[in-house]
Amino acid sequence: MRRAWADPEKRDRMSKAMRLALADPEVRKRISESKRRALADPKTRDRMTKANRRTGADPEVRRHKSESMKLAWADPEKRDRMTKAVRRTLADPEVRKRMSESQRRTLADPKKRKRMSEAMRRAWTDPETRDRMTKANRRTGADPEVRKHKSEGIRLAWANPEKRDKWTEANRRKSADPEVRKRISEGVRRTWTPERRRSVSQQIKDVWAEHGAKVQAAKQPSPKPVRLGRPRHPESAENAAVIIEARDGLVPRVPWTKMPQFLFRKTGRTLSVGGCRSLYEEYKMPSMQPRDAAAT
Repeated sequence: MRRAWADPEKRDRMSKAMRLALADPEVRKRISESKRRALADPKTRDRMTKANRRTGADPEVRRHKSESMKLAWADPEKRDRMTKAVRRTLADPEVRKRMSESQRRTLADPKKRKRMSEAMRRAWTDPETRDRMTKANRRTGADPEVRKHKSEGIRLAWANPEKRDKWTEANRRKSADPEVRKRISEGVRRTWTPERRRSVSQQIKDVWAEHGAKVQAAKQPSPKPVRLGRPRHPESAENAAVIIEARDGLVPRVPWTKMPQFLFRKTGRTLSVGGCRSLYEEYKMPSMQPRDAAAT
């Protein structure tokens, strides 16, 4: 099979034959039913799982799959075909339901959750892998279509009272776990470097600059009153970035009564509770919503 697949002509012929076969709904249905019957047998499922793990543990196989996927994704025609196929699949409510149930079953197993967590940690400790994943996330996040799709998905889910209650309860359970809180806190400390603070501060400045330009272009009065008195201190934006992250980025969020101590630990600067609140209200866009609307 490998020799045949290594021949471009044979590979192209086999690929066309497979596409032709899978274009037939009856063939797809038979293949799907055959897989379901096989996976319904615990012994067969266990055997297939072990075989997949063995294959996936082979560096040569992983390298070959990675290169094949990169080549396919680099071809605009193939990329478009793969994207459309995924969209068609996910547009089927039955498929989405099955995937959701499968994920719930997987995450309900502590052993599987632990294995997935350890695999992600191993991947994240590799600088090359981390850099690749970060760049991929940035590319995806920079795509307006992807952002719009995610935003609409979250809005629809949040509009569903059942899902909203489920998310709220899940967040409460996580927040009640001291180990989870400790990991989140340590993660924020590691990532909240001077460079990240400057980056967040600049993003906030850019957002307000864009907002001001839009208001000016529309010739509408600014929603914020004109600032009188002394000019804004250059450190205000950095302080605001820390406060906004503490209120909207951490789970559980930092209460206002502890915000001055939190700000002092992060920046070495002191502000009253009222000063922290004023900076938060001044720099946070009115249209922005907290990431965890359920947290208080």
